[in-house]
Amino acid sequence: MEEIKALQEALKQAQAQDTVHRLSEFNCVELVSKLISEKLVDVLFSSDGRQYITPKQLQLEVGDEIMRSGGRLQIIELPPILMVDMVHIETAVKEVVKKDKTLILLGGEVISRYFLDDIAIEIDESLKERGSASLIELAKQYDLPTEFMTTVIKDRLGKKITGYITSDMLYTQSYLERHEKYVRGIFSARTTPVSISDISNRMSLQQNLAFETVKSLIQESQLRGQVKGQKGDAFYVPAHYLENQKKVVTQFFETNMFIEYSKLEKMQVQPEPKAYIRGLFPNGHSLATAFIHPNLVEQIDSACEEAISNKSWIDVQASAPSFFTDKDITSLFRLLQSFTQFQNETTVFGDRFIVSNEFVDKIMEKLKVDIDERVASGALLATVKLETEPKKQSEQSEQTSSADQTDKKKGKKKGGSNVIVEEEEDDDDWDIPNKKKGKGKKSGAKSSNEPSQSNETSSQNAKGKGKGSQKKGGSEQNQNSITSEIESFISKMDRDIDSDLVPLLAEHLAPKVEEIRRVAIEAATKKVTATVAISKQQREEYTQKLQLLFIDTQLYIHSLSDIQSFDKDSLVQKHLVKTVINELLNVYVEFETLLATGQVVKITTSEQRDEAVGQLEPEIKASLTSCLNCLKDKKFDSFIEEFEKCCRESNFGVKSVDKKQERNHVFAHKMQLIASLEKNEITEPAEVLLVVLSVLFCQVYGSLVSAPGRVIPVLLESLKGKITTPTHTKLTEYHSLLVQQFKSESSETSATLQQLLPSIKQIVSQKD
Repeated sequence: MEEIKALQEALKQAQAQDTVHRLSEFNCVELVSKLISEKLVDVLFSSDGRQYITPKQLQLEVGDEIMRSGGRLQIIELPPILMVDMVHIETAVKEVVKKDKTLILLGGEVISRYFLDDIAIEIDESLKERGSASLIELAKQYDLPTEFMTTVIKDRLGKKITGYITSDMLYTQSYLERHEKYVRGIFSARTTPVSISDISNRMSLQQNLAFETVKSLIQESQLRGQVKGQKGDAFYVPAHYLENQKKVVTQFFETNMFIEYSKLEKMQVQPEPKAYIRGLFPNGHSLATAFIHPNLVEQIDSACEEAISNKSWIDVQASAPSFFTDKDITSLFRLLQSFTQFQNETTVFGDRFIVSNEFVDKIMEKLKVDIDERVASGALLATVKLETEPKKQSEQSEQTSSADQTDKKKGKKKGGSNVIVEEEEDDDDWDIPNKKKGKGKKSGAKSSNEPSQSNETSSQNAKGKGKGSQKKGGSEQNQNSITSEIESFISKMDRDIDSDLVPLLAEHLAPKVEEIRRVAIEAATKKVTATVAISKQQREEYTQKLQLLFIDTQLYIHSLSDIQSFDKDSLVQKHLVKTVINELLNVYVEFETLLATGQVVKITTSEQRDEAVGQLEPEIKASLTSCLNCLKDKKFDSFIEEFEKCCRESNFGVKSVDKKQERNHVFAHKMQLIASLEKNEITEPAEVLLVVLSVLFCQVYGSLVSAPGRVIPVLLESLKGKITTPTHTKLTEYHSLLVQQFKSESSETSATLQQLLPSIKQIVSQKD
């Protein structure tokens, strides 16, 4: 104590003495800097450079500021307060946090434990009031990371906070108990499946908590049911609903032996219908769209085995349920033991038909027989002749095109008049070859045999390429023709065969049939070539056929004058040209072709006739063109004269009909029509009416009439006043019933027509 007083006294004396040596401020700064550089002192400059502070003092001041801020302080707030640079502040903060374990450095902030305890106390008070709190909302409220906030709360559960954490929510025990009772009541009342999320939204429940609560209640046997799916997509399915669902599914499956997955979805089988039904019936088979019973596979397998043993075919798709897709049928094939067992003895068509190879061989054998018969009769050779003739004509026209073009430019015509086809707009018109002269063109039009220079050039450039495409096109056309013939043959051979199987079989057999046809035709052609000479019998047959057709044509043309005033649209004329006259011209051209080439050609269309006419002599073509011009101008009497002239020039011996021949021919025709009615060869009401009118026309006018069904009103009008009024009325009323039946297709009208049919036939019987 005495020493302290002595020191105090010495200090007082030293302070009272005058200063001998004083340092300026600048010298002091330099001196301190020198000491710092020599590391003799450890001090820090303040931000204004006027003060010094030791690191230890800085740490103490940082700790004081943390306490002053309540336990939470942002580091960026310290530099202006402590007047020290941020670098020194950060170093001091790290040292403070390192020494004091109750402090936490988080995202540029220093947070103390007692600050977090205060937060926990606030949260606990709020939780008691509300019953629940969102960790995310709490993190936002206190401006802390969610994960950090969750850790803080978990560390203080049961200490500072009384509650439970579930997922991202914080609950009190009382809240959880109320929620559990609420959830138990809601889901206990359900009788059908329900989405947990939907119920949660409607009842303002926490979805995740509701999901966990339902699962917990089921585990504790407080709820009878199942939870299917995961959280957001979870469904609660009551136990009694599952039982009823299982009962319905089982009953449907065992009754029908199949069940669609879409039906299971409609029955709210969730979430995996396939796994559900497979679990119920482990022995069943899964297909793309359905689940099938083993018995169904056995049934189809038995039917397949029976079809194979009977050398027949089976449509697996028809045997299976109608909704089966191609994938289902493909999968079903793999399940059929008979198909696997007899795979070498069958062929699959269209991924649905299983056909016995013996059945295919049977069709092939019958096709061979048919081809041989057609070759023997000459029908197949004639067909092939017509198919190949256009190709020959095309090749010939290409070879002579250059010479023809030169002659046409000079205005000359080789080979006589050209025969072309002109069609009127009316659909009842006929195709008639017509003669066109090179000089007689209309303005702005070009002759059919005078293409433009550009067309000529382009055709020459494409000649090589065109030949290749023609050959390819001809081959495809021939293949299609053979396929169509095979389809028709199979359909007639077996009328019970499925219409979808026919084209598949035809396509399969077409290459073999084409080869058989080729071999047969080559053999038959050699025979035909050896006997080219025309027999006397052929000439007599064609002459007789032409004579009969010419008599019919004359009689039909004579009848036109009797109905001309009633037939305003010339329907009878058009029909006559399209039928009788066309047949007459076709037979004439066939006869001329036989005489010119020695080949028998059957002509049925105007196109075929035009092609055949192109091979005849120019004089014959000119005469035939004159006949056709008469038809074009509707000069039927002139046509008879011109045609008789053609036959006379060709020495066919065809003559005009005289009165006696006309009467006999009309009478024979009438008796033939009456006989067809009496023998019931004609049963359709419309055909019967037309035949009756034709017979009456023969009786009244003594001539024949050729007319389609739609000119019946014309015939009735022409017979008005020529037959008795009751007969005419009966025929008119019957025609009205026919029109009514055509429009309405009434069964009652049809029955009436059939009932009146005998009385209509009786009209001509009474006349006779």
